[in-house]
Amino acid sequence: MRHRAEERRGERLRWAPRLGLGAAVVVSLGLAGCGAERPANGIGLQEAGTAQPAANLARSATNAEPQGAGTAAGSADVAQPERADAGRAPNPGEMVRSVMQAALRGSLPGVPFADGENIDQVMKAWGSPSSQAYAGAGVYFTYRAKDVAFGLNKGEQIFDVRSYAQALRTLTYHEIAGVLGTPGSVRYTQDSYIYLYPAGPDYQLLWVFPRLPNGSRGPTVDHVSVFWPQGTVDLMAATQPAPGVVIDRPPSEREHTVSFHIANAPKGYRLEEIEWIPKQGDAVFDTWTQAVARAEAHATAPGFLAYPNQASMTFVYAPWMKGEVGQIRVIYQATSGAAMLGNSTWLSLS
Repeated sequence: MRHRAEERRGERLRWAPRLGLGAAVVVSLGLAGCGAERPANGIGLQEAGTAQPAANLARSATNAEPQGAGTAAGSADVAQPERADAGRAPNPGEMVRSVMQAALRGSLPGVPFADGENIDQVMKAWGSPSSQAYAGAGVYFTYRAKDVAFGLNKGEQIFDVRSYAQALRTLTYHEIAGVLGTPGSVRYTQDSYIYLYPAGPDYQLLWVFPRLPNGSRGPTVDHVSVFWPQGTVDLMAATQPAPGVVIDRPPSEREHTVSFHIANAPKGYRLEEIEWIPKQGDAVFDTWTQAVARAEAHATAPGFLAYPNQASMTFVYAPWMKGEVGQIRVIYQATSGAAMLGNSTWLSLS
């Protein structure tokens, strides 16, 4: 087994120079569950060491326009701690990297709790919240003295870890994009601009900026959220069937591709992420925006290709992924942040 792992690693490194910016985000993990159970917190970045979304292929982040009304998860009407005067972060780039590293574990720097944990754990350590309010996909508990808020589902699991830390609120868009690249998607609400970066297959890192009265983006971050879409799924309250991933053409050894389409796309939701979730190996994930950009740029493997005017999409996998067994998963989200997930049958990559 060790010899096989070394072979796969060597093949991956030999292929790496051919990937360039065309490679989707790839994150190593063990067995990945697809239900609403708490994801493992041990997810780390691939050898490259930096979260580089495939949306680097898209047009410059400086000129990126919002893609329509987006998830209110990042801008729910939650009691916000007062902004205090604060100096610039000592090293903005390092701060952005530390935020992404924490987001891969479902949390944020300085917050000792993560998505998937129960609010009881927070209350035992921090006491009762300063305030609570229904917003977005659940109820939010705000701890003003900690500059933190938590979004909770009906089971009192945390699905959103939100920080208003003063150091984070000094960061600018260009400092964030300079480290993480072009956002996976750009959305807005009536009062916010939301920049989404996938943080592993289970979490979304949201940098939320205020929307000024003239409609432009505020100069610095209002707050940062790590959102867990699976934690918002409410099967008991569903009024329409979950989406399904239908395989049109199974894995092809010659082309290293899988073609598929989505059945029962839920009304009132938008397709946010497309993912390859293996039992063992590297998860591959793109936002819809990234998948469209990859198709336009004829990007290399691994990653997804999507075409706005076609129902069919393509997963292009790399040679080192041969033999992996997994599923293609799609994540749809409503403007509230509530999610619906769909999976393909189990596939073996030829």
